[in-house]
Amino acid sequence: MSSQRSAALATAGCTTPYLNLVASAASQDLQRVWFATPRGARKHANLRTNCAFFELCVNRSSWSTRPRTSP
Repeated sequence: MSSQRSAALATAGCTTPYLNLVASAASQDLQRVWFATPRGARKHANLRTNCAFFELCVNRSSWSTRPRTSP
């Protein structure tokens, strides 16, 4: 994760989940994650209400660019 630059960030407000793409950075020990967002953004409000979150990092450079075909 420390080498990934983009991620899907899932937060939850009072009633609904919220998922969006973010640019992020992580500490070497993966204990801290940083991303920039405006204070008025829904993800900021959700994290202030409920600090639980999920971040999914994917190494897109390893994905094949060839179309897949059915067997």
